[in-house]
Amino acid sequence: MKIIKKLNSILIEKIGLRGQDEKLLISGSANIIIIKIFGLLIGFGVQILLARVMGVNEYGDYIYVLTWINLVGLFSKFGFDSASKKFLPILYTQENWSGLFGYVRYTSKFVFITGLLFVLTSVLSAYFFDRNQLSLIFLAGAFVLLINNQLGLFSSFLEAIREFYKSLIPTNIIRPLGIVLGVVIYYIVSESVKSEYVMYINAVSTLFALVIAYGWLKSSTKSPDESISTTIDDKKEWRNISYSLLLVSGIHIVLNEMDTIILGILISTESAGVYKSAIKIGHLALFGFNAVELVIAPTIAKLYAENDSIGIQQIVSKGVLIMMAVSFPLLIFLWFFGGSILLLYGPEFLIGFTSMKILLVCQVINVITGSVINLMTMTKYQKETLYVFSMSLVFNLVLNLVLIPIYGMEGAAWATGITTIVWNITALLFIRKKLKVDPSIFHYFKKTI
Repeated sequence: MKIIKKLNSILIEKIGLRGQDEKLLISGSANIIIIKIFGLLIGFGVQILLARVMGVNEYGDYIYVLTWINLVGLFSKFGFDSASKKFLPILYTQENWSGLFGYVRYTSKFVFITGLLFVLTSVLSAYFFDRNQLSLIFLAGAFVLLINNQLGLFSSFLEAIREFYKSLIPTNIIRPLGIVLGVVIYYIVSESVKSEYVMYINAVSTLFALVIAYGWLKSSTKSPDESISTTIDDKKEWRNISYSLLLVSGIHIVLNEMDTIILGILISTESAGVYKSAIKIGHLALFGFNAVELVIAPTIAKLYAENDSIGIQQIVSKGVLIMMAVSFPLLIFLWFFGGSILLLYGPEFLIGFTSMKILLVCQVINVITGSVINLMTMTKYQKETLYVFSMSLVFNLVLNLVLIPIYGMEGAAWATGITTIVWNITALLFIRKKLKVDPSIFHYFKKTI
């Protein structure tokens, strides 16, 4: 920890971070990167353990159901996790504990009820309509969904009040370690591991992580002096913003998956699998970018509420510097050694290296334009963000349909890369016009010169 603190102080001095918000960029980003690296290693270890002790068929069923559960979970949180980064930083700064816990209580109850409906539907399906093995795994997965939705909400609450490492540890460290412990004990006792029981172990581990996250939220805030109450107008505003952000997140995910889906339809599922592996490795280059984005989102919301446009400009300018400092070395490393990493999957995966290189080039634009999406969603332009992503989705679909039949995997990479460049530049131009803020690296260089 002393080494990390020393590195933080050097970076703060070199980049010229002065205010509390700016210094938090370094400390918060460093903590996030470290936790995510540990989480990545633990997660990889969990997948290897499960594959070994469950066997191919049981493991395949488990992953298939878990994929569906994660997809349903995205929509069943109704965007309240994203909206919390917009509302809670302001309430926390104002020490409006009644308003803060009003939001927490309303959204967690709303999401819990919808998750409970999914559980009841799964129970009916499993015991009255279809009692096959997969339906029993879905039933167990329904309980994972119910608890995991709450964990996702409370992690976003902690992130919104800028308790970054506390927001990540329950999901990335505590839950997977709990799964490992539960599966090992189960395997020792029974010597055979069934998918539905692993899913229940997942649910118990998630519940334990949720209790930890809830305790940290309580310890990081103060109990309101007055009774918690929320007005109809408050609830309406929360829902309107959250639904818009839900659509933004949903379209963004579809946008990220469209190339793989169309490649699988037009060429082959084998090509889609190789391509997906390649782009997953390529996305490692955005490790630092994503860490800074996580820190900077609630800060933008707070500064915008304070009408501090100068502060917003300063924080995004320093943020893009840190993004480049972390992301560019990773981009260069993957450009030269990404093929060697792909070989770990098998020699047949090496044909995806060209696609990875294409996406790495396009990710440069993603990094140098800075926090364009956060600047739109954390201010008042979440609907405009939805328009940008919607048009990008159509553009991406057309490019994939045209380029994939001609160039295969490389066509999919070019379609996604060109779309990424277009929506980043479109958002950048919009922000410059409406917010009078330039989050790109060009503003920093222009100011320096």
